[in-house]
Amino acid sequence: MSELVIRDLDGHLLDRLHQTAVLHGVSVEDEVKKILDVHLSSPCAKQEALAKARVIRSRTTGRPHTSSVQLKREVYEKAS
Repeated sequence: MSELVIRDLDGHLLDRLHQTAVLHGVSVEDEVKKILDVHLSSPCAKQEALAKARVIRSRTTGRPHTSSVQLKREVYEKAS
């Protein structure tokens, strides 16, 4: 397992980390791992979703598209 040392960490930030860890019932180290995991995972997920959207867009370029408003209207009219 790798190690990470953060020098000159602001005392207030460390206090907030400690308080958050206590609230979650974990160590400060585990809290930091969770924070890093959440924040570093999200951009990757967003990038993957954007990449998939670009692929779909490239496959449907030039095709006619029905607006979502029209589709919703048709569903509503059928239900009435």
